[in-house]
Amino acid sequence: MKVGAFVFIIMTLFALIGSVVGTSYHYVQNQKAMEAEVFAHLETAVQSRAAHINGFLDKEIEKLEIISSGFFFVDFIKSSERGDINSDVFIKVKKRIDDLHIGIAIFDKEGMILVSENNPPGTDYSGLEFFQDGGDKTYILSYYDMVRNESYVGIIMPFLDPETNVSLGAIALDVSLDELNEITLDKSGLGKTGELYLINEEGYAITDLLFVDDVFLKWKVDSIGSRDCLEDLEEYRFDEDVQEHEEDVLLYLDYFGQNVIGAHDYIHKAKWCLLAEVGEEEVLGLQKEIFQRVSITIVVVITLFMSLVGLIFGSFIDKRVVLKKSKRRL
Repeated sequence: MKVGAFVFIIMTLFALIGSVVGTSYHYVQNQKAMEAEVFAHLETAVQSRAAHINGFLDKEIEKLEIISSGFFFVDFIKSSERGDINSDVFIKVKKRIDDLHIGIAIFDKEGMILVSENNPPGTDYSGLEFFQDGGDKTYILSYYDMVRNESYVGIIMPFLDPETNVSLGAIALDVSLDELNEITLDKSGLGKTGELYLINEEGYAITDLLFVDDVFLKWKVDSIGSRDCLEDLEEYRFDEDVQEHEEDVLLYLDYFGQNVIGAHDYIHKAKWCLLAEVGEEEVLGLQKEIFQRVSITIVVVITLFMSLVGLIFGSFIDKRVVLKKSKRRL
């Protein structure tokens, strides 16, 4: 083999391998930067919506506190404790509750309904976690009401005597899922495949999902993102002030088997996780196409250029070799 041909082959292979390695490295670094940017955007979105949801729940809790402080209901539950409720008092309280039309229910200390908008007196709710844990702190639970054929978030809290601050029983209200869905279904800045949704501490969906219908407490989300969030929720459940902590970029298969980039936050007071996800193909697909076109162009141009250089340099070397041989013969 002539020296020039050897030089040509070496320079061509060097250009080909070097350009492929270089463009691949550039793509990997660029992809990581893109993923980090998308993840940062998702974190901002999920933290903003989590704050919105916390604010919404705080408003509902405050509403329930105001209702429970009304002397009308305080007198009623005190009368119940003494066992001297008459039918007229009960009718007036029931009418007041019905007029509020927000699913109010008042319980005694054992978890029996005293008066409610939707359930008869004596209905036993003593099995609720609220009463099992002593009924001394506010609970938020998700449930499906078979009587009304509706899904609700329920808030139940101790009914405190305003004078002694001693618990007289409990008071609860129903919260429609409409406003929660309105918060989570806002796709501003999330693209076509982006979505936010809530899951409870067991991993079941509470709010609507983009790719599955009728999911409330029926569809269990089991993904790297949901497991990671629930693990963090358990770790920080006794430290509700820990809202921000460093997370790595999460890429995983979502509840529908699609590759996504995801972020999460917590709703401590309800033991919920809020997940934000966007399809990896949507945010990185265009970049891959551009990379392929640019990479092919770069590889071809560099390879052709270096091949040409190798050809010229090789030819020059061969001529020098031939010239030296000719001189030796002379």
